[in-house]
Amino acid sequence: MKNHNLFSFRVSLIFSLILTESYFFTLRLSSSMISDRGLSYIALNRFQISDILISLLALLIFSFICVILYFYIIKKINKNLDFFLILAFAFVLANLIKIFFDYADYSWHYVGSRNVYPIISKTLIKKFFFFIWFLLPYIFSLIIVFSLRKKLEKLTKFFLSFSLVFFFIMSLQIFSLNKIYKNLNNGEIKFVDIKEKKDRKVLWIFFDVFDPKLAFSKQENAYEMTNFEKLFENSVVHHEFFSPAKDTLFSFASVLIGKDMIDATFSNHRMNIVTKKKETITLNFNNSIFGRLFDEGYDSSITGYGFHPFCKAIINVKCEVFNEPLKWYDGILNITQINNIKAHFFKIGSHRDINPYIIESMFNYIKSESPTNLLFVHNRVPHLCHKCNDGLAGMAEKYFNFEYRKKNDYLKLASDRRDAYLINLKFVDSLVGEIFNEIKKNDNYKKNETLVILSSDHWAKEYYGDFITRPFDGGKVPYPSLFLAKIIGDDDPFDIYEPDSGIHVQELIHEFLRKKISSHADINRFFSEKKGYSVFVDPEVQFIEKDDF
Repeated sequence: MKNHNLFSFRVSLIFSLILTESYFFTLRLSSSMISDRGLSYIALNRFQISDILISLLALLIFSFICVILYFYIIKKINKNLDFFLILAFAFVLANLIKIFFDYADYSWHYVGSRNVYPIISKTLIKKFFFFIWFLLPYIFSLIIVFSLRKKLEKLTKFFLSFSLVFFFIMSLQIFSLNKIYKNLNNGEIKFVDIKEKKDRKVLWIFFDVFDPKLAFSKQENAYEMTNFEKLFENSVVHHEFFSPAKDTLFSFASVLIGKDMIDATFSNHRMNIVTKKKETITLNFNNSIFGRLFDEGYDSSITGYGFHPFCKAIINVKCEVFNEPLKWYDGILNITQINNIKAHFFKIGSHRDINPYIIESMFNYIKSESPTNLLFVHNRVPHLCHKCNDGLAGMAEKYFNFEYRKKNDYLKLASDRRDAYLINLKFVDSLVGEIFNEIKKNDNYKKNETLVILSSDHWAKEYYGDFITRPFDGGKVPYPSLFLAKIIGDDDPFDIYEPDSGIHVQELIHEFLRKKISSHADINRFFSEKKGYSVFVDPEVQFIEKDDF
């Protein structure tokens, strides 16, 4: 038949190109091109250009080989050629349809979960909805291709035109993103003169979504937080310490700038906070604690989770962050739907932004022979994966499997979000023990010359499971966040109960490095002068306020 001529090198290349483009647009790089929204800011740190190109090339080669082999085997069989050709065209058309949604920054999965699922969530089909929704593009494409089975040559020409147009768009987006990366920090990077380096050190470590009221509640948490309990006996613990915002994106910006906020804007791929005084301040080197310290001869470093594009937004610091790194085979996993199959049928999830690289990098910086005056760390734990059905506490489970479970069944596999969160809290406790053990072994961290601050960006919100002390409130009610300060060599304990805001921490660090604060008693006095807090909840609710500063 005429259609049999379509089993060709040309058609194989067209199919492979469309499949490669389909994967590319799932990366949603168009979000990075739009400078007036939060996604454009977050997306800056998601991928490296080299990683994108490698994964695209790997997928293109893999797809081409698979299509060629598919055509070769079918022709060898020499039966039902039209049927198998229709299947191939339907598969490619389904991916083509998904491209339109992803290019519009509104993925097929997003449409289903946010727009369609709420409508049928109370019906009998809700259990199978996402499987059905996943199959719909393929079913629709199969119907279309079957109805056009005698015109597949024309459909091929359409595929060719489409692939060339979107290849141009794909190339343009990669080029534009690379240009944005280069333009963000195009000035000369300066560093503190090592000969004049100051002695004092600060380790400021954030644990994402660490909720102290849950972590240290005997009623809520069955796992002993032994390392924290030891620190409570000889540290400054703030029991009513509030983050300036409920979300990571806003909280970090407000904390590093040192200003409370009532809103946020995004422009030129930068984040700006709007203060209570209606000031608009950009999160950058000059406006942050890093710039203030640099002007006085102190150097800084940043490591950990790269939700904020710190390494691109802030200069003059030693910076290394991690955020869902692309692997060369990720495109292949995407097209073959291996990850979806694992998640839906084998209940295996993944959360690549909670990974051992973050932990390893933190300890590498702590162990440095010449640590910076300030080390700022964003640890992803005890944060949970929003989309995973299982593997919610994967890294923590692996850690405890080697350290405890084989010995005395210390921890069991996390069965739900609540248990996963508690296991992640226990993992944080273990990390804290290792951090202080490393500090004690390192001569660079001298007594009364090193301040360690453990804090969190916000409390555990409603999606962290059924906790008694956390009713479902849509995350609109603020709760205290973690704050513990320990000056090495000072064992005087202080407990603070008057409400304070996280925006003051950058000033506390500054005062410690300048030797205006040298003891736990000084830290206690510092906070006694900083009463009150305000919490930015979201643009609709605005903020919850306790006392004006």
